Amino acid sequence: MMSIKVSIPYESPDSRNISMSLEIPEHNFVATLLPKVPPPIDNLDTVILDALDKPVKGPKFSDLLDHGRKITIIIDNQFRPTPTHKILPPILDVIEDKKSQTSLIIASGSVPPPSLKEIENKIGSKTLERIGIENIYVNESRKREKYVFRGITSHGTPVWVHRVVALADVVIGIGMVQAEPFAGYGGGGKLILPGVSSYDTIEANHRLVISPDVYPGNPDNIVRHDIDEAADMGKLDFLIDVVMNVRGEVAAVFSGYHRAVFKQAVKYYDNIYKVKVPTREKVHVAISGTFWPTDHLYFHTGWTVNNLDLIVKDGGTIIHASPAPGYEEWHGFALMDLMKSYMPPTRENFERALRDIISGKVEMWSGCIWFKFYEVLTRKNVIIITEENNLKFINDVGLTGFSRNNAQRAVDEAVKRYGNDAKIVIIPYGKWTIPILK
Repeated sequence: MMSIKVSIPYESPDSRNISMSLEIPEHNFVATLLPKVPPPIDNLDTVILDALDKPVKGPKFSDLLDHGRKITIIIDNQFRPTPTHKILPPILDVIEDKKSQTSLIIASGSVPPPSLKEIENKIGSKTLERIGIENIYVNESRKREKYVFRGITSHGTPVWVHRVVALADVVIGIGMVQAEPFAGYGGGGKLILPGVSSYDTIEANHRLVISPDVYPGNPDNIVRHDIDEAADMGKLDFLIDVVMNVRGEVAAVFSGYHRAVFKQAVKYYDNIYKVKVPTREKVHVAISGTFWPTDHLYFHTGWTVNNLDLIVKDGGTIIHASPAPGYEEWHGFALMDLMKSYMPPTRENFERALRDIISGKVEMWSGCIWFKFYEVLTRKNVIIITEENNLKFINDVGLTGFSRNNAQRAVDEAVKRYGNDAKIVIIPYGKWTIPILK
């Protein structure tokens, strides 16, 4: 039987440019789906300044600034690869030229706050000194006294935003667009919700992720609409969103009114990362790896499974290779055990999970981490290839894991499950790729 060799990335923050080689029977192989790799922007400062003067929609940046106005800049957190240290300096040049007062807040939502070192890595040592640590804030969602009420969205989400945002004269956001299972895409108004919102606001919004219209690559869903309304209430005056290629380079910059910016950035993103499978039918097996330098934890790398779900048959198999080395005191599969009480992923247990979400028994800031992944488990087989030290934990949760050394065995067993007619697709950069049928 003839076979072909395929390669998928198997990278972590500490192990770059590592790949895994696998053999696939030739008659089962359908395609390797690769995104485009647009060239990086070489003169990024110039392009950013040009974007500030030519927004997609709304007033140009400098028109929002007056002498003495209080400016709050929102940036995404340490788990997002946005190169904020490259984007902030030219923006600060414009703000300082107008003699405005600047504060910065990190959109941590309900995730752990960054350390001082991580803040420095995120914005750069010179920018840290320029703004001053005393003017830098982190979202602390459970400290209700730090938030200001802004109203209720049409979906019933009460919106409380951090006071450093609520009391600013001008609010500026810096983020990036990427596919994700919780709002269709990251970026846009997510800097407000969940970024700088209170725990109560985050919980109300995140319960909406159970909606069937919430999946990667769909920007027209209830969670995103709720986020956009909250961003208007939170007065996100000006947004800079970037799109990056798989090499970690900025490929495009969009700025202006957040809804218009998000729409344009998604259109550009789709042109790169929406890739057609050369078949009209869903496949039996899809295989992917991990490639992003901020992917310490499986609850971030696991987004890959939701992307591959789009083109795998129910009853099919998704194979995902992820080192998941961990982050500080968190091991690589932290919080994934929250699904353990709902395992195995039967219909009965799925309904029980839904009841617990609706009743508030399950906290959805963390529930959204595992729930969309868990929903895939109710329909498909998921095999995780990871480091040996992660296996005991994930097997105890009820997941199926193989060590990196046994990766080929995982593939062989999947092929055997579906026989000679098995159709297999390789999607190396699965976390960002949105596969679609022909």
